[in-house]
Amino acid sequence: MRFKVKNALKEIIIMNTNKKILLIITFLLIMCTGISISYAFFKVASSNNNANTNVTINGANLCMSLQLSSNNVTLSNEYAVPISDSKALSSDIYKTEVTIQNNCGDAQSFNLLLVPNSSNTMPIKALKYALVEEGVTPTTGTLISNEYILDNTIQKQLLAIKNETLKNGFSVGSGTVSSGTKTYNLYLWIDKDEGSLGNGSTMNKSLNAYLILGSGSVIGDLKLDLYHTIENRYNQDKTYIGLYNGEGADTYANPVYYYKGNVQNNNVLFGGFCWKIVRTTETGGVKIVYNGVQKDEVQTSPLEQSSYTNVTNDATYPYTFDSSTKTWVSTNKDDRKTGTITFTVATAGDYYLSYEVSSEKKYDKAKFYKNGTAIGDSNGYSGTVSGAVALSGLTTSDEIKVEYTKDSSGASGSDTVTFSIGKAVGDPVKSCNNTGTDSQIGTSAFNNDYNSPAYVGYMHNTVYPSSSKVIINSTSFSGTKAYGDGATYASSKYTLTNATTLDVTSSNISTLVGKYTCNSSSTTGACSSAYYIVGYSGTTIYYYSLSGGTTDGTTLANKNYVFGSSFTYANGSYTLSDTVTLNSDTFITNKSNVDTHHYTCLSSGTTCSSIYYVYYISNGTPWYITLTGGKSVSDALNEMLYADDVNKNDSTIKTYIDSWYENNLASYEDKLEDTVFCNDRSMSNESSNGWNPNGGSTTTYLQFKNVNTSNQSLVCANETDRFSMSNPEAKLKYPIGLLSFPELRLAGYGSSHYFNNRQYVWLASPIYFDYYHVAYVWGVVTSGWDYNHVNLSRGVRPSVSIKPGTSFSSGDGSFTNPFVIE
Repeated sequence: MRFKVKNALKEIIIMNTNKKILLIITFLLIMCTGISISYAFFKVASSNNNANTNVTINGANLCMSLQLSSNNVTLSNEYAVPISDSKALSSDIYKTEVTIQNNCGDAQSFNLLLVPNSSNTMPIKALKYALVEEGVTPTTGTLISNEYILDNTIQKQLLAIKNETLKNGFSVGSGTVSSGTKTYNLYLWIDKDEGSLGNGSTMNKSLNAYLILGSGSVIGDLKLDLYHTIENRYNQDKTYIGLYNGEGADTYANPVYYYKGNVQNNNVLFGGFCWKIVRTTETGGVKIVYNGVQKDEVQTSPLEQSSYTNVTNDATYPYTFDSSTKTWVSTNKDDRKTGTITFTVATAGDYYLSYEVSSEKKYDKAKFYKNGTAIGDSNGYSGTVSGAVALSGLTTSDEIKVEYTKDSSGASGSDTVTFSIGKAVGDPVKSCNNTGTDSQIGTSAFNNDYNSPAYVGYMHNTVYPSSSKVIINSTSFSGTKAYGDGATYASSKYTLTNATTLDVTSSNISTLVGKYTCNSSSTTGACSSAYYIVGYSGTTIYYYSLSGGTTDGTTLANKNYVFGSSFTYANGSYTLSDTVTLNSDTFITNKSNVDTHHYTCLSSGTTCSSIYYVYYISNGTPWYITLTGGKSVSDALNEMLYADDVNKNDSTIKTYIDSWYENNLASYEDKLEDTVFCNDRSMSNESSNGWNPNGGSTTTYLQFKNVNTSNQSLVCANETDRFSMSNPEAKLKYPIGLLSFPELRLAGYGSSHYFNNRQYVWLASPIYFDYYHVAYVWGVVTSGWDYNHVNLSRGVRPSVSIKPGTSFSSGDGSFTNPFVIE
């Protein structure tokens, strides 16, 4: 709710001591339509009902004005103690007459706010009030609860009158005056339970405050706890806040609201760090994500082209000036080339060089120099980055140089550097507007190892690492190729015997079966590994690779491998059941048989002490895990992904986040709720991938639930994936974790988005265990979504959740005025 205001001024103070209470109230009326202020002032002695001394100066265009009766609100001795509603409302001691006049033709609504000043020590929410029309006898009072953040204009007006910055006010009643005047009685007293703040909470405390009468739309925003502030914003404007109504929403105790798109007012300062609000929780908490530390932000005014003097511009790759944005843009697009511009400024002063680079990361680079010395990052800037370099005390003789160098090949982004020189305007302000690595706690691998599905876990236990065995090779084979009847070996090289050439096509490739080749067109050249060809398909050959001096390919060929659909286990040995036998020469042609017969000893035998489960076949190479002790693939998957004890060992990234928490946030834990961080390891293709022994395809890899990129569900189905401090099956040490793919998918993550920091940042959601042996987890990048091997080092932005009911002391969520949680 917002109100316009008008002015008059009166003063009230309340003191609650063991012996005597002094109550003085200062009433301030602020103009309805203008910014000028008029006021009347009267003072109340410590315990006497002195007559009012009224001085009224009326401003123009006043819609509403307030008059007080000569009965001052003065409490002392036995009256200045916590009392019941009935006692307060039956006595004139706690009452003052308030007359409100409507000076305009239309009906005017109003709201009375009690604004404590810097001298106040009284807990406002220990007070009760009743505002009733004259002639009405109230029966109950209302605890003061609704707090407002005063509009900036009102704050400035109060500053002009009282020379102090006052930001918050508390409602003590509202109403409507149709025309003329209306008289109310305002009752104000200390609640008998002191607002449930605790016995004695008002003892030796004093109230010093102003009363603002407002109407219309500009007093300020209703101050609620952080959750209800977000809810209130959603009810007012849904542009950047959405209401989750997806899976599970109908079971939530509290609606879940989420920020979306490139929102600018979801900033929080908590624990000395900047955070971004992501969403609320079903418990009424607020989930936030790390966004660096507050930094000085300086407003700059970009220079016009005429203010760049002594310009030396590259003749081949000149920088062009865009007069609409007052920026220079590079034109160098050629590999191994550098475009340079140098200049001075026309007027000495404090400047900032602002830049945006869009190039191939780590290769193409922009560098900035002052008088030949690198400024900013001495290694240069590459990839998609932006920022500013301070140029304090720049003189007219200081030469600035900008150069953009392309490497030998490739391009990325728009392949440009854009920059401007801006003069500092005004004083720096603290800001949470961080991007790049400044918005991360650092970088980490998700897990140091990657060759098992277990490593997609935020925690994990048993690991079944993958292995492979080459049964037969294949390669595309066309064009002119040399081949021979055999091969000799000398000096670590093979040479073909009786070599000749063939222009290979699908119609004559059959003549190569039983022959040797170095996979080249030379009949005399030597090779480190020769091929013995045993089959073909189209223009692809199947072959065995000779190495280490072996010259007889037939010794490598024609091997049998037995595969079973199941097994029995006894006396420490596995025995294959329901078997098929595949010959190595035709393995690639017949490998689909493994889809229903995944178990093998990887030999011609049917009994082995450890058995191998083949989950994927790449041409002639099976990928498998090793099973022992009678365990099946189902046992292995359960131990890696779903068992009650699956979360035994911390992932690399969890260890990293926990260490940061211990060093930076542990003392603020009383402000945090124990919420869920989801690491959903549910399979999306359990029945069809190669890990299913009953017909799972060995050409289909294991996919997790969030391989579905449209998933916006906040439901985390498996108990072992619901990481929190209170879940014994997925127990966190601290109330901190990572955001999930669905949370940012719901928030509409993209190239222009509040979470986009122009870096690769890890999320908590697995995507798949691939064709061979690599676990992948989701992350986000500049352009949108991406996923990566879990062992790669990427950006870390942890998330916590603020407790339900937590209020903020100040702020509106903007970069320079974030919600402050103390």
